[in-house]
Amino acid sequence: MNDQTTHKCAGKEKLHTIWWMLKVTYGGAALVLGLDKFLDLIAFWPLFVSPIVTAIVPFSIPPLLKIVGSTEIFVGLLILTWWPRFGAYLLAAWILFVAINLASMGQYYDLIARDLVIAVGAIAFAMLTDVIKSDCYECRASS
Repeated sequence: MNDQTTHKCAGKEKLHTIWWMLKVTYGGAALVLGLDKFLDLIAFWPLFVSPIVTAIVPFSIPPLLKIVGSTEIFVGLLILTWWPRFGAYLLAAWILFVAINLASMGQYYDLIARDLVIAVGAIAFAMLTDVIKSDCYECRASS
């Protein structure tokens, strides 16, 4: 390998490392926070459910949080297993829904900002997955 190829492959290795960091972070966080909807160890989740949502859904908050938790666990598993790109896009959509839920309460603006940043990061992770899956392994095969 010449110096230009070595430099190109080093950059791709960094992208691969970044991809794994994002995969574990987004997948792991979704999985852990989803599990916590059943346990309430990290937060008391009913505080973050908008009265508008409770007026729309045909059941009380505890079953709703079980559905939310199950969805987050599912998304986390998608990201951590064979469908990280699809899971990341689902996560972004889900987090945007969470931000809308919080905005409808007229409070938690810091959490809304955080959720918007998380959603953008999840979309970036999905896009990076396309890059990693398309040509990152080219250098591994030639080294």
